[in-house]
This record gives sequence, structure tokens and C-alpha cells, in this order.
Amino acid sequence: EELISLPSDFKTLVKKRHSIADAAPLSYLGKRRIEFEDICQWRIGYCQSGEYAGYVIIPSFDASGRLNYFVSRAYDGAWPKYKNPVYGKDMIFNELDINWNAREVVLVEGVFDAIVAGANAIPLLGSTLSEGSVLFSKIA
Repeated sequence: EELISLPSDFKTLVKKRHSIADAAPLSYLGKRRIEFEDICQWRIGYCQSGEYAGYVIIPSFDASGRLNYFVSRAYDGAWPKYKNPVYGKDMIFNELDINWNAREVVLVEGVFDAIVAGANAIPLLGSTLSEGSVLFSKIA
């Protein structure tokens, strides 16, 4: 099984005290209406150097707690806005946090939509859900 890892220079924003370097990504997240509780729940971080310098990183974990993907979004105007790993996307983003026994699961297009939607929201990482996908099978 192929494994994915976070960028080596990933810095977490899940901490009580923030450095000056944390100010820009925190400001960007604040403008997107993402609060500290959301940062903790989604385990958000960023990169200050390397391939993902200037990007906020939102990791995804499978039901066993293993990293299975991450989404990165430029917070400093870099292009492209999104720079995601070249890795299969047929997985359930942050399945670790999904309560399959709840009354409803909310499907949204992107990660930021899921964060704002709240509990039990799953980003499709696109605008369609394929019948052959892992998520479709789980829901069906």
C-alpha cells in the first residue's frame, strides 16, 4: 500500500501560543471564517518553506488514523491557489472524524466548505460523486 506524508516543513497551527510566522496563515483562515476550534478539529497547519511554502495544509486521515491525503491552499497569493499531492483521491476525506451512525452526512464540494458546514461534512474534492468511488459505496 502506497503511503503519503505531510510536507517535511509542515508546521501545526494547533497550539496555544503562536509565533509571528503563524500570523499570515491565521489571518487568511480568519478571513475564511475559520476559528481556532476548526483549526484544531481539522488539524490545520502550514508551510513556511519548501514546495508548499505559503500554503495552508489541511490533512485527511482514514478511519484507522493514517494520513491518506492533504489539501493545500495558498494564503499569500501564490499560484496555483491549490497545490495538492499527486496521489489517488478515491478515499473519504477525514473519515476518522465521520460519525456514520448519525442521522445525516453532509456532502460538500471542497474542504473549506466542509469546515464551515460543521460536523459530519465530507468534501468531495470536486463537484461530482462517482458511483464507483469508495465514498459512494460507503453511503450506499
